[in-house]
Amino acid sequence: MVVIIPTGCQHHFYVLESHELVYHKWCQKKVLFTDRMVQKTSTQQQVAARVERFPCGQAILARDLLGFGSRDAVDQALVRLVRRGVLVRVGRGVYARPEIHPVLGEVPLPVEEIVRAYRERSGAKVQIAGAAAVNLLGLSTQVPVGTHFYTDGPTHRITRGKQVIYLQHVNPKVLACAGTAAAPFLSCLYFLGRDGVTSEAIFKLADRFTPEVREALTPALPQMIGWMRELLTPLIAEKTE
Repeated sequence: MVVIIPTGCQHHFYVLESHELVYHKWCQKKVLFTDRMVQKTSTQQQVAARVERFPCGQAILARDLLGFGSRDAVDQALVRLVRRGVLVRVGRGVYARPEIHPVLGEVPLPVEEIVRAYRERSGAKVQIAGAAAVNLLGLSTQVPVGTHFYTDGPTHRITRGKQVIYLQHVNPKVLACAGTAAAPFLSCLYFLGRDGVTSEAIFKLADRFTPEVREALTPALPQMIGWMRELLTPLIAEKTE
């Protein structure tokens, strides 16, 4: 096997045969390369090539690159790419190619991408939090401050420059419909609390039921908090009739 390793100078390179001696074509300088050095070079090149295929602003998980080498080798390759400005580190094990605006500079990574990456890396469920859900469903006109999500994982704060995302641990039963159109309804009820759900709120929620919402709520009823199940069951039945 012959491996050509550029030196950074035009027309100058090393040739490696069977992982043994390397000679410089012009200087005739011999250098011994180890298998580990060859693996690191290969991992760096493969990771860099794969990263270039990701769109700017899309989260990249370090674990998705482990096919190119050991965890240490991949981590070192990513660190080098961050130092060169090719990548930015979003969080633990999460990177992205920065999107640069000609006037504003680096564009913040979309919140949805950061949350998606966190969800895939941790395996936790994540959904819109209470205040945002209440606003989304038309029960309040107040715009929530900050970016807030519910999760069945640990309470966590993700900070990227001025961008802060707060993940609050809640009862996993609140996330019985996570990832579906029904998730905001459970977040809304949890936020309002049993005593805070008025007849007017129930009417507004029922008015926003769609076939997709009903389809997601029905099989999740057994996994919900008891009082939420009692409240939603007749609403689902009413819409079905």
